[in-house]
Amino acid sequence: MMKLNMSILNVALLFLLIGFKGFAAPSGTGICYKFYHWSEISRIKPDVIRTHDVIWNLENDLIYKDNLAIPSRWKSMVQHTSNVRVLHHEKVFTRRTASGEKYDVAYFVYQPQSGKYKSTIVLQHGFAESSIYFKTQIRTLVAMGFRVIAMDGANSGNTLLYTLRKLHRALFAPSPVEDGRALAEILLAEIPAHEKFIVLGHSRGFLVTSLMLSTGLFDKQLIQHISSNGYDSWKVDELVDRPIMNPFRLVPVLDTMTDYWIGQMRSMARQGANQISDPILRDRVMSHQGMKSREELGVELADEITRRKLVEATMGIARGLKGQDQGLPGIETLSLYETHSDLKNVDNGFGFEVANNPLKIGHISAAVKDRTLMVFGDKDHLVSMESSRKIIDQVGFKPIVLGKDIETGVEATHFLPNERPFELLELILQAYKENRDK
Repeated sequence: MMKLNMSILNVALLFLLIGFKGFAAPSGTGICYKFYHWSEISRIKPDVIRTHDVIWNLENDLIYKDNLAIPSRWKSMVQHTSNVRVLHHEKVFTRRTASGEKYDVAYFVYQPQSGKYKSTIVLQHGFAESSIYFKTQIRTLVAMGFRVIAMDGANSGNTLLYTLRKLHRALFAPSPVEDGRALAEILLAEIPAHEKFIVLGHSRGFLVTSLMLSTGLFDKQLIQHISSNGYDSWKVDELVDRPIMNPFRLVPVLDTMTDYWIGQMRSMARQGANQISDPILRDRVMSHQGMKSREELGVELADEITRRKLVEATMGIARGLKGQDQGLPGIETLSLYETHSDLKNVDNGFGFEVANNPLKIGHISAAVKDRTLMVFGDKDHLVSMESSRKIIDQVGFKPIVLGKDIETGVEATHFLPNERPFELLELILQAYKENRDK
């Protein structure tokens, strides 16, 4: 059994060394017994920190500044889109974590200067990123007449900036459940009940958007839920929890005893693998955050925090994914999609259930599953169709796997919003047109 334990640790270490390449029925079962009507939930009242009335020029911003590889089918649109008048609002509101700690959440609303828009698109960034990650999608969508809402998650972007100013430190281990509830609060405040929207979540952002949708409040408004390289589970758990045959399965008493000891060994292996992976992950995060320009970080944040402190804040996000007890599994997106799972049993300090909080986290409804589309990169070493198969089996759309773009030569890895923004834009536009033409 000790050999088994060390084998798991070695595989976990090997995976992290070569696999992590750095970052460039509405009520269901389990804990959710009731969903609240809109009128029962108090609305946030955000402060508008700043409003910009700006002019965007896509050719200058995307081609000359960002040096994007733009597919030929988009070049004419980009090259001939200038003088786009945009209203850009930055808003902040204060909320409490499940433990009662106050922090400020920042989010951004972009829309045509006229105030008229075709539909709202919600974009949620992934691990070690902020809403700035979607700058290509934001500029293009607004230029095409859409409104975009993008939140900076806990310990990220301007949410981290305002948390540092309020608490003089980052949150220690912010749960993605906090971001899910925060995003739900934002959408309740910003999107009228009669309006529909499309939401795209990248990597950890897919877990956040799934948590937002698991409240059951947006089933009738959702046009489509798109996952880009969506987080499925904490990778150490995928290795530690691989099936092990119990040779005493058919022997009374012995089967129970051996199952217990296998469970204990898994817990020890998980703790060890998490300890081994931490410095490796920290190095990767440091490399990733260190490569970013001030503009990619956000100028205000870059001026207020050292890269080392930024790395520690990002490691806090990782702790939030692992959970409070590192001998137990981290958070898993599948638990939201499988209605037979009991969320109480997998709540490793994530805060699925909070007393007196009307935003109840439950299971994803059949309606949302039917409108969920998952997109993968064929060179993604972190998330794959194979690791996400059980989620794919729960949703309505066949998955899309992007390969190398023959025209531009750009690969499809874990960073599709940065590498292949126009393919993701096309999926958003297709969902909008299909809904419009109904």
